[in-house]
Amino acid sequence: MRQALERRLGIVFGSGVVILFLIGALQNQSVIRLTSAIRGVTESHGILEDLARLDSRLSDAVLGAEGYEMTGDRAYLESYRAAATRVPGILRKLQPPAGGNPNQSQEWAALASQTGAALTELQRVAEARTPGPHPALPLRITSLKAVDEARQAIRKTQQKERALMNQRKGAVQANSRLATLSTTLGAALALWLLIVASLVIHRYVDERRRSGGTQVLATEVLRNLGQAVYLADETGMVLYANPAADTMSGYEPGKLVGIDVAKLNDLSQTEDGLDLASQIHAQLAKGAAWIGILTSYRKDRASFLSSARISAVEFSGKSYWLFVQDDLTQHGQSDDSSEVNRKYSPEMPEALEPLTVESAGR
Repeated sequence: MRQALERRLGIVFGSGVVILFLIGALQNQSVIRLTSAIRGVTESHGILEDLARLDSRLSDAVLGAEGYEMTGDRAYLESYRAAATRVPGILRKLQPPAGGNPNQSQEWAALASQTGAALTELQRVAEARTPGPHPALPLRITSLKAVDEARQAIRKTQQKERALMNQRKGAVQANSRLATLSTTLGAALALWLLIVASLVIHRYVDERRRSGGTQVLATEVLRNLGQAVYLADETGMVLYANPAADTMSGYEPGKLVGIDVAKLNDLSQTEDGLDLASQIHAQLAKGAAWIGILTSYRKDRASFLSSARISAVEFSGKSYWLFVQDDLTQHGQSDDSSEVNRKYSPEMPEALEPLTVESAGR
């Protein structure tokens, strides 16, 4: 029964471990992808913020250059220079890492080139300012065109980054759902394993309880059985004796345990010269029980005749002898033991099949 329980629990937990491993692998992959997608969304937010700052600094540079051109106020010139000096730092921050996506590298190169061209034109506007009349109109038109191209490049880059960020947000949502699903499945499976294991253990305990009740009943039957029953190992040492065996042999309860069966029964040669112990061994070896009459002894060495049935009992790979005896003198019988033994010859087909623990349990 214990082996069956261990086998059932092994199957339940073995299959559960495999499934949990697969769910854990799925959850791990979904978490990795979720983390990567979140990192990508954060990166896109940072790029969009940098592009917004780049556009703002470019606008500040334009306002400063045009204000200085129109008024000659050096405060506008300082404003232009402050904005223009921040643009290269923002461009460096937007530069993709080496060995990254070639398309991103090309877009950044185009953005940096057009922004640089716009700053160069604005620098020409600032440097062309003189105390006299305003610079010629073609110069301003060229400068504004370069600024418009730079701003268009910024808008284009922002649109692509927003599209990429939306894709990454979709990946975040999908992987978040997958991670939630795998976590839910893992928790559900763990609960299922707990329930199944509880049911298996409950069934085992219930079977043990019923088996224990059966064993108690069997013990009571043996205790109240009128025939003497005792169990001996292969060496002939008594391992168990019921109360009837104690009464028949004249021993106190429990004192039969550890006594050799040869002290309780005469297993020496019979009148025909055969060794009775060898006959019994041969009969049990053939898978049959030995039935006959034995000369038995009480504790005070008084002899009496007993009818005996000796069976082989197997348990955990070991063999035992089960004696079931009845005192014939208590029933008014005094047949000579040799005559009865010849009557119940071991070669007769009366021999019974050996008793095993499994068959006895059934």
